[in-house]
Amino acid sequence: MDTLDDPCFNCEGTQGPTTEILYGHAICDACKGTLGLYQDATIEKHRAAYAEKQQLDPAAPSFQDELYRRLEKLEKDFILRKIKFMHMLDRLEKMHG
Repeated sequence: MDTLDDPCFNCEGTQGPTTEILYGHAICDACKGTLGLYQDATIEKHRAAYAEKQQLDPAAPSFQDELYRRLEKLEKDFILRKIKFMHMLDRLEKMHG
């Protein structure tokens, strides 16, 4: 877990000091501003749209369920890519020492 003493995970401190720990990651104000985080009103608009879809189709996921599904897919994709890159590095080490 990062602390405020750690550099920003994104710019490694080149844009400014870490000012916040966001979901376990140190981040500076400059990088946080580029994340495009949604305002509460936008989140609520999306939640309401999903709720309307659920009224028409009770089997449709809620907005929260959809976010969890996307997060799980993102994590699996990350693992697949990490394995691929680690395999390439391992093969290079074995081929070229």
